[in-house]
Amino acid sequence: MDVSAMRFQPSHRRTCSTLITLLLLASGAAWADQPLYAVNCGSDRPVRHPDGTVFHADQEYSGLNDHGAVGGRPYLPGFDPMSFYLSDVDGDSKIHSTQRIGVEKYVFEVSPGTYELSLHMAEFARDARGLFSLDLSAEGQAIAWGFDPLREVGKCRSYDVRALVDVQDGALDVVFEDESTFHTVSAISVREVEPPALLAAPTGVVVHDTYDGALIRWDDDTTRTLAGYRVLEEKSCSGPDEGPHSSAWSVASNWRFVPFSIVPLSCPKRLAVLAFDIYGNLSDTTFTEPVGPRSVDAVPLEAYELWIDQDDLHYLDTHVFADTVSVPADFVAFNTLRSGVSVSYRGSAQRGAPKKSWNVDLEDTPRMFGADRVALKATFIDRTFQRELLVADLFEQEGLPHSLTFPIRLSLNGEHIGNLLHIE
Repeated sequence: MDVSAMRFQPSHRRTCSTLITLLLLASGAAWADQPLYAVNCGSDRPVRHPDGTVFHADQEYSGLNDHGAVGGRPYLPGFDPMSFYLSDVDGDSKIHSTQRIGVEKYVFEVSPGTYELSLHMAEFARDARGLFSLDLSAEGQAIAWGFDPLREVGKCRSYDVRALVDVQDGALDVVFEDESTFHTVSAISVREVEPPALLAAPTGVVVHDTYDGALIRWDDDTTRTLAGYRVLEEKSCSGPDEGPHSSAWSVASNWRFVPFSIVPLSCPKRLAVLAFDIYGNLSDTTFTEPVGPRSVDAVPLEAYELWIDQDDLHYLDTHVFADTVSVPADFVAFNTLRSGVSVSYRGSAQRGAPKKSWNVDLEDTPRMFGADRVALKATFIDRTFQRELLVADLFEQEGLPHSLTFPIRLSLNGEHIGNLLHIE
């Protein structure tokens, strides 16, 4: 399999050649030697990483110095990530307490040769997945194209983007492109290449059936040159136990940057996972037993139904960010039909997400739990689907007033669209 076939759109805007692959994974691998360059982006102070690397103060590139940023400005997250959001990254949060936002590029003057480039990043400011993407390139060739960190990694989680770059013109240029110009970078390092270590097959592999699929997770590999993971699935629901490169297997996820993946399945299948490094070397493959999916009908949740005329639904979708737009609908909850209710989308940034939240105004129909409006919240950015439920339970146990909150299954015009929260 060609590990360089994913996400790369080659272009040669310079006379140099580039050898690039991408590594994006949770931070924490140990690096023993000091790099040629290590920049604490957005800060006028140095910081020492737990692995011993000293990231020096940021500066703008003028042509008179040997490295620096072009464009952008310092950015301080609106909270202390060291004490909360990144507390599980063993001190890695220090390099994420400051960032540079909206940077056009970084320039590092180096001798001709091949270098390891690492960008230490975390997304703090934005919430919704699928609303923006970032294009990263080095020396004229794409590193990551159309990359959405919220979708791939999540909010307030540190990750590294690493690439192997061959430079022939005396300067390593790292270019950032984002239509919103709100992209951030926490730290950057440039190192000379060292021989790669051999990759072991993924260990600690566990699979769980999910509704309409399966979750597979494994122990993260901290090998310095690790580039990512590939997840495979059987092509058929049953078959001989053949290797991952045979025709009996297909790629479920060509490039995973974190040690887990959710695989949609229509019937029980075996899954497999392997690792590869920035040089394209593959590890051995670890296989699972057949797993998934769990039927949606088996969900022990109350089923709600919304029935909306297709023209009204199209009108609602074309005015998704309008607060005053609502359409008539029929609403079924607890086996009771309420005809002629009024529905609209709710929320702010998440209105552009695939899974949306709803307001249901009951109008002249019977109230629910004493309320004339029902809020159905998608909690799209909460992958656990547990935070608001936990808060409600804590308030309940402490005897404090809180909104009535419980999970439900929602279908739209007869099609299941996911689990949401009923909020009073």
